[in-house]
Amino acid sequence: MQIQIIGSESALQLFSLITTFIATLVGAIATLFIQWALPDDANLKTKYYANHVKKRLFNGDFTIDSKLTRAYDVNDKEVELQELSDELWEEFGVQATGMKDHFEFPKTRGNNDFDVDVRLFHEESSQGHFSLEPTSTSDHRPDGSGNSERIVNTIRVEVTAELPYHRLKDLLFREYDLLRDIEASIPQNLDGGTYSLSCDTGEPPEFNHLFSNMNFHRLKTSNENIELEYDDQKVTVRNYEEGEVDEIIDMTYKLVTLYS
Repeated sequence: MQIQIIGSESALQLFSLITTFIATLVGAIATLFIQWALPDDANLKTKYYANHVKKRLFNGDFTIDSKLTRAYDVNDKEVELQELSDELWEEFGVQATGMKDHFEFPKTRGNNDFDVDVRLFHEESSQGHFSLEPTSTSDHRPDGSGNSERIVNTIRVEVTAELPYHRLKDLLFREYDLLRDIEASIPQNLDGGTYSLSCDTGEPPEFNHLFSNMNFHRLKTSNENIELEYDDQKVTVRNYEEGEVDEIIDMTYKLVTLYS
């Protein structure tokens, strides 16, 4: 009977040792897995919050160059350049430059200054091809007849500004509001396309050690529609719709926080 008790205790001790060994092994493997899987994400979050606090508390004058662009198709196929240019001159209070196809003027929103650039893309009415580039000034005739039969087919509106970081998200929304107001001021039936937004960062993408070690200075990726491009100086998001504005601004703000 005594031998059986000793044998049972030995079996229990052996079982306990095996269980402890297995638990230690599993714990070690789990720890190694966590250390392998989470550092980049944890470091990214730490860097994001640290940069956010630093920029808000210690870099009060930190500013970001931004640019928002959208192109519009003119639905009326008989809009003459001269006539539309005169209408926009009256609407914007600014005389056009170039071949009467370029307007530049400042606007103020949210106590911040924005620069507006409106370009009219046009073609000769006798031509059948379509061009998204302003016609060369070499086509302008001394007698002025070179401008008389040009039809506007596309209008591009661009809003640029140097925005303080602490108000970046709010003022990016103001950029959208301003762009939509400019659109509403154009006396034509327009079909708006997708947006393009870019913000300066001043640093190349460093999403993980692989890109950094291989000295990559430009990253370009996309899903089914939206395209993201990151280079040494700025992050640009292209081809997104009206309903994606909130998401794009939030993502852009996070990238600027991390890498500017």
